[in-house]
Amino acid sequence: MIDLVPEWEPEWATVQFVLFMLAPLFWAGWRRLPEAKLPVNKSPAKPSQPPNVLSYIANHPQACWIAGLIGCCWLAIAVTDMWARTGPLAGLPPAYHDEYSYRFEARLIADGQWTIPSPPVMPDLFNQMHVLNEGRMASRYYPGTAFWLALFERLGDIHRGPLVAQILITMLAFAIGFQLGGQRCGWMAGGMAAVSPGLVIFCQLLLSHHPTLVGLSLFLVSIIPLIKYFSAIKPSIETSPATWKLYTVASLSTTGLAFAMICRPATAFAIGLSFGAYLVWKLIRPGLTLSSKTKLIAALGWPLIVGWIIMLAYNSSVTGSIWQSPYQLYTEVYTPRHIFGFDNVVRGSQSASPKILAAYDRWATNLTPALAVQNVFTRLLGSWIWSFDPLVMLITAIGSLWLAYRQLIWRLLLLSIVALHAIHFPYWYAGIMGWHYVFESSLLWILLFSGLATSLMNAWTITGRPLATRWLLAVLFIAVIAAHLPAPLGGDSKPGAPTEGRFGRALASLRYPMLQFAQFKSWLQTAPIERPALLLFPSEQANFQLDFVDNHPRSLAAPEAPLLRARYDNTLHTLEQISTSFPNYNIYLLDPLTPRIIKSLPRKLAPISK
Repeated sequence: MIDLVPEWEPEWATVQFVLFMLAPLFWAGWRRLPEAKLPVNKSPAKPSQPPNVLSYIANHPQACWIAGLIGCCWLAIAVTDMWARTGPLAGLPPAYHDEYSYRFEARLIADGQWTIPSPPVMPDLFNQMHVLNEGRMASRYYPGTAFWLALFERLGDIHRGPLVAQILITMLAFAIGFQLGGQRCGWMAGGMAAVSPGLVIFCQLLLSHHPTLVGLSLFLVSIIPLIKYFSAIKPSIETSPATWKLYTVASLSTTGLAFAMICRPATAFAIGLSFGAYLVWKLIRPGLTLSSKTKLIAALGWPLIVGWIIMLAYNSSVTGSIWQSPYQLYTEVYTPRHIFGFDNVVRGSQSASPKILAAYDRWATNLTPALAVQNVFTRLLGSWIWSFDPLVMLITAIGSLWLAYRQLIWRLLLLSIVALHAIHFPYWYAGIMGWHYVFESSLLWILLFSGLATSLMNAWTITGRPLATRWLLAVLFIAVIAAHLPAPLGGDSKPGAPTEGRFGRALASLRYPMLQFAQFKSWLQTAPIERPALLLFPSEQANFQLDFVDNHPRSLAAPEAPLLRARYDNTLHTLEQISTSFPNYNIYLLDPLTPRIIKSLPRKLAPISK
């Protein structure tokens, strides 16, 4: 498991440094001033030219939209399929506890249910990481991600879910960029999203971030025209929405936000906060008729109401209360030190819950103001490293202040990033790879850079500075290869130093736990284990991040599944007690990390002869 891979290869950093030092020369170098226009009667005759597809696309916005969407789609497919089929993670099982929890819930939803009853006999044996097991079994997480993955579970390949999400995000990034700064901004945003190292890595994991980002991308692409419409309304003029299309766009925006909300509520709230505050401010001011305001509020509100109904219904079905989420109940029962807020370890240590997962619970660090500030910087650096490139994003952070000063929409995007960091400020863990709590800011950073780069290149085109534009494109090119490829001279010369690039090192770190699960699965297929079997794994093992209790919901609901996995705690049950309670099963106590059979007990009931 990895927290942050902050390495910035010295060789690539040197190339970038030299390129930035040469920036003044590119900017002040050869200038091509716009040619003076000749009078019409003196202009030379030009031979007729065959139609040019690229010029046609450039001069027709609708054609540009279609070409951009198709181009970004194929680029995303090429990148994601390359890693999914031939990359180092191809064919390997999930790595994180969260992935197994999402998969558990997706399998439930694919079978048409949200929960299943806890096993009637010794239910605590089947405690699965991040799965609630208090009378009903269900994922601790919100149901939006499971809805998304369940579709692909039904289609036979659940791992296609995040890959398809990445393709949609890339296409929507183009559409958002096009709305913000035209075709150049759109193509840049879509292309950067397709090759972003963090997005490409996470689209191979069964996590909530890609489905959430699909919803937020739909929200952004729909809310931008709405913001533009409202910003054009003068308080002194009574006006009405032009057509029904405005109401449709309003509903689409909050539909995307509502879907993101049932995936990651805090993230959806943070990113939607600045836009929502602006719309509320505009609605309470004069400028629209009361009828228009009522219709717009209804169009904006109904998707959010539906989203809340889904959330509350899920809470009720799992915890028995609409006001308590499975996430809250799981934390209270199993990991009290992981609670939100400062002094989490101090407060969690006072819990009297008898079901605490001791090793996992002790992993938490006590949150102090100093640690919270450190986590903010870690998440910010992580988001820059994995969104695209740390140096490029540092320049973006500085330049975005200029963008925000010039135009409202950039201010709202920048405030969304600030709100996303602020809402996770009182949490002790920095995040997977140092940034997963602010993962969704990656698209916002890409949009900010695309807008900044487009503004600069447009200005350089007007002033006749083509070398400056080429310099900026070279910066982008170096950033891409520095993220994905090893340093040209093999990286650090120290013995044992890694020679992979930043992207490769991250994949290698993810591959390690995946290989542990894959090796155990392979061993299990040839091990001398007679089915039906109940496999017991020690509750306290050397690496608590690797948990092998992973049962299909159908197996837990079946009267007698051929294979069940369980968590063995010798302070709660003896092997003999378990064998007596499960007389139809052969009992095996395993060490999954070796792997080997520690002890076995034959089943109490003799097999039925046929």
